[in-house]
Amino acid sequence: SGVCGVSASTTPATVQILSAGNCTIQADQAGNSSYSAASSVTQTITIAKGNQIALNATATLDSIPIGGTSQLTVTGGSTSGAVQYQVTSGDCQISGNTLTGNGVGLCLVTATMSGNGNYNSVVSTAIPVSVISNQPPIPSPGGPVSATVGGGTLVTGSAAFITPTNTQASQSFPYGVFTFSATTTVGGSITITLTYPQALPTGTRVMKQLNGAWVDWTDRATIAGRVITFTLTDGAYGDTNPAAGFITDPIGPVIPNTPNPTPSPAPIPMLSEWAKISMMLMMIAAVGWYGRRWTL
Repeated sequence: SGVCGVSASTTPATVQILSAGNCTIQADQAGNSSYSAASSVTQTITIAKGNQIALNATATLDSIPIGGTSQLTVTGGSTSGAVQYQVTSGDCQISGNTLTGNGVGLCLVTATMSGNGNYNSVVSTAIPVSVISNQPPIPSPGGPVSATVGGGTLVTGSAAFITPTNTQASQSFPYGVFTFSATTTVGGSITITLTYPQALPTGTRVMKQLNGAWVDWTDRATIAGRVITFTLTDGAYGDTNPAAGFITDPIGPVIPNTPNPTPSPAPIPMLSEWAKISMMLMMIAAVGWYGRRWTL
């Protein structure tokens, strides 16, 4: 009672699931003029908790300045249980259903609705909140650079040119680095095209930041005149965002600051053997002529 029931007292009967728990069915069969009543038998069925329907989280606003706030709400789920929000990535903090941005970057937030006696708890997919600087994005110092993305969508306010950090003395980023966050399908790929104001010089390398260090990405990119194109795949090498369906990337062209080497002295041309013999004969002839004149 309360966990399950049967639809009828005849055979076959349908068991109706009412709640999670152990459902025990008892069967009895009466006797007749030839047979005594059958002994009662039981069958126990374990009714597991069900999964709630999908839980969807929403952030209003999805792009905030440092110190700004966004209100978090949910729809869906199958219970009226408590909802808790968590920051899974990024420099943000949550109090109740209010998210505050502490540092520039992309924050990923999930919501969890608690279960009850009949349902398991459910976790929403991650939603992005972009935290941008209180100052306007730094333009590329080398001139205007345009960026386009294919195969995904840029997260609002996340695309900007910034001054790189942790660079080496031999590296020069004349255009700064392009940083962005984009959404795509889980395991999907995006293609970024950066168009610079003038052709990139010979020897330009494409550098990408991974785990705080700059990695040469030239072999994975295409440099054609003033255009750089590269592709990143969600969850693959180069995607710095651990969340599925999100790709985060700082990348930019580097021109080595290699000083001009001190020119080496030009070697004195070496005379061939025939040239040496000719010069010797000329010297002997000159000495002989000089001696003749002196004698006269």
